[in-house]
Formats: sequence, structure tokens, C-alpha cells
Amino acid sequence: RRVSPLAQNALGAQIPLLVLSMSSLLSFDEEQKRQLNDRLEELRETADWREATSLANELVPYPDLVVTVTKPQLVGSFLRRHFVFTVSTEQPYHYVVRRRFSHFQWLRETLMQRYTGLLIPPLPPKDFFGNKAASATFQHPTGGEAENSGDEAHRFVCARMRQLQLFLTHVCEIPFLRDDRALQRFLSVVSDKDWEQAQKTCNDDTNEYSDSEQPKGFMLWTKIIKRTHEPTNLMRKIADWERQVEALQVAFCKVRSAAARVINDSTVAASSLYRFHGAMAYLREAEGSIGQKAEFEFPNQGATAITSFLEFEGTQLGKFTHASSMQSVSFEIALRTVIDFAQSYITAFDDLMKARAGLARKVTTARRSLSVYESEAVRRHGEGPKGSGFSITSQLRTNDDLSELVQNTQKEVQDCTQNLNMFDRALDFYAIYAFHQKREELMRCCLALLTLTQKQYAQNLLDVWTSAEGEMGHDLAQQRSILRGLLPAGFDMERGVEEETKE
Repeated sequence: RRVSPLAQNALGAQIPLLVLSMSSLLSFDEEQKRQLNDRLEELRETADWREATSLANELVPYPDLVVTVTKPQLVGSFLRRHFVFTVSTEQPYHYVVRRRFSHFQWLRETLMQRYTGLLIPPLPPKDFFGNKAASATFQHPTGGEAENSGDEAHRFVCARMRQLQLFLTHVCEIPFLRDDRALQRFLSVVSDKDWEQAQKTCNDDTNEYSDSEQPKGFMLWTKIIKRTHEPTNLMRKIADWERQVEALQVAFCKVRSAAARVINDSTVAASSLYRFHGAMAYLREAEGSIGQKAEFEFPNQGATAITSFLEFEGTQLGKFTHASSMQSVSFEIALRTVIDFAQSYITAFDDLMKARAGLARKVTTARRSLSVYESEAVRRHGEGPKGSGFSITSQLRTNDDLSELVQNTQKEVQDCTQNLNMFDRALDFYAIYAFHQKREELMRCCLALLTLTQKQYAQNLLDVWTSAEGEMGHDLAQQRSILRGLLPAGFDMERGVEEETKE
């Protein structure tokens, strides 16, 4: 853990991978195993998924894992152009790697295959046309230019980056996944060659680790799900969950559509304000030109004063335009990114139930095949009705071939049935509750983002116009009678400018 930076650079990606692997595969001693079994028995009785998460948070390494996704970069040439993102692990280690979208997809698919029935956070849908359009026009910005740019390519790339950030954040929040080998290598392996080898190694693994190399998170997930009670009325629950998903999809489509209109209106307003700022600059130039004798025979003698005031007004409008441009960015983050991610969670849970349905069909198919093979075995041994009709196993030359096929199919039925049972337990015990909780968390996140960004936006506007008010204090006092007639009813003008400035 305390390798010098020089030595770590010399050893490349081997040190971080070794550190993660060694610390994640620490075994329990006998006393810890006994205490764990006691906790699992208590959990079996309470059947509370929150206690299961709490237990995993206590035992699985890296409770403070913090990962960020930043710095989109366009790499490759011609048809192989694609975006890569910088993935930085801030705590407990300082890893920095670059990953493309397909790498995120590989991570999610690997976790889904390995953790039966666990609701894995969703990824944004792959947008081929949006990605190609962004690849054609994207320019590498510096600082915060990408966030504030009105360019469609920048908005697409930044939206994708924020969605990937949400994905990794929610993955790292699931304690069962934090010490998984696929996630560790995704975060730590730097070189392309080592990364390809790491992917191949993880793909070669079966859905379950061997007993000698089980990470604590995987071990806990398996033990907890195996000890939960058999779900009751599961098919009725699944039918009801499907109706809930359908209702939520309709509601979120309406919310997403309304949010898109808010974002579009704020973007149009910011663009209109920018054009207004430009038009006022043109007016300032025109006022200055009519005060010049070189252009007009009878120039305006007060052009200097007007130009000076319009220059001040232009400065204030420029500050106002810049502050207003942040409005659409805040709406983009709070309304589009978070709401889209919440809607993706609905799709992810729906996909989880579809995966369960596919596994159930696989069990049914395997049982039917086994029935056919067993009937053929009985017929060949003369214990069943003889017939000359075509048999599905007629191509099997020997009884040994048929016996081996029966044994393999029996094992397939046993494995599929066991997986389906695990899936059902996980769906009923954990996935449905995590699904509801994540939606609540994301809606709270949406409101929190709106609160913080709009509070900052209001403060920026207050600073802009307080500065203008201080500069125009005398003029505002002189124009008070005119302003009173123009301002809407109920507008507070009782406090004078001097009192407001003093306050």
C-alpha cells in the first residue's frame, strides 16, 4: 500500500491491481465466520434488504470509493473515431485510466452475469447517430467551455459524460460490487494491452468464483440470497410490478418531455438575451457615430454622455447574459441528466424481469428436452411402446450417447432451476426495494441540484443588479415617479436606493 510513486510508475499497472486483489480477497477467520453466520441468521428472520446493505458496507473493502468521469477526448481516425473519458479514482487510491463507452458496457454486462438478480445501475442508450455527429464537429474545449458551449456536439458529449458519472457512482455505492475483480480492473488497469488481457481474464471466469478467490461482496451476496425465504405469490407480484413499470414509464415520459421544453425555453431565452446584448452594442456604436463631425454636419453634442452610459449598460448586460447562460446548463444537469437516469432505472428493472422470464423459458425448454430424452431411453430399453416413427434422438448411435445426453440435460435443468430460484429470491428480497429507493434518491438529487444551482443563479443576478443599482443610485432616485407608473401593482418601492445600498 505504501509503494513510492517512482516505484509505482516503474511497475506500471501491476501495483494497483495487486493491491486491489490482495486486499479484496482477504479471508475471514473462524471467529469472523461465526459472527457472520449469526448476522445472516438474524437477517433471514428480519428479511430486511437495508440490513443486508448495511452488513455488506461493514465487511466489504473500500467504503469510501470515489470515482469521477471527466475530460472527454476524441481519438481514432475516420470510421474508427470514438470518445474516451478519464476515469479517476480519488479514494482510497489515485488511479487515472481512460475508458470508452463500450468498456462501460462490458463492465455492466459482466456484473449482471455474475450477480444473479442484482439490479445493476443503467447506462445511457448507445446513440450511434448522435455519437457520429458529435465526432464530426467536436472540438476539445478547455476548462468549463464544454459545459457552457451552445454547440450541440459539446452538449451531447457532456450529457454522456455526466450519465457515465452517475453510472459509476451508483455502482460504487452498491457494497456487494465494490471489491469485484471486473470493477477493480476497470478502475486500475492503465495500458491498453493490460486492459485487453484483464477483460479476457474476467470473461474467461465463470459466473461464480472458486471458493479460494471469492471477494467478500460476492460471497455475501450469494450467502444472503441463498438464506432468504422462498418468495410467495411471485407470479402475482411480477404481474403487478410490470403494471407499475408501465405506469412509471408513461409518467416519466411526460416529465421528460416537460423538462425538455423547460431546457429549450431557457436556451432560447439565453440566446435571445445574447442577441439583445449584441444589438445594444450596435446601438452604442451608432450613438457614438452621430456625435462625430466627420460623419454628420450637425452632430449630437451629448453623444459622449450617451455612449458612456450605453457602455456601462453594455457591461451590466454582459454580466447578466453570462449569468443567464448558466440557467440552461443547470436545467440540463438537474432536469435532463438526472431524470433520464431515473427513467433508465425503470428500463433496467424491466430488463431484469425480462431476464428472469428468459431464464424461466430456458428451464421449461430444458425440462421438455429431458422428458424427450428420458422417453427415448425408456423406449430403447424395451420398457415403452415400440414405434417406427421418427425420433428426435434417432441420430444417437449408441445408448451410451443417449445416457450421456440425459445426464448433461439433467445437469442443465438442475443448474437453470437453481439460477432461477436465486433470481426469484434476489428479485423479491432486494431488487424491487432498491428500484423504488433509487427513484426516490434521484428525485431528491434533482431537487437538490435545482436548489443549489438556482440559488447560485439568483445570487449571481443579485450581484449584477446590486452593482448596477449602486452605480445608478442618483438616476434611480430621479426616475422613481416614472418607475412607479411602469412597474406592476404590488411592487415594493417604499425603501429608497440609499437605504437599500446601506443595507
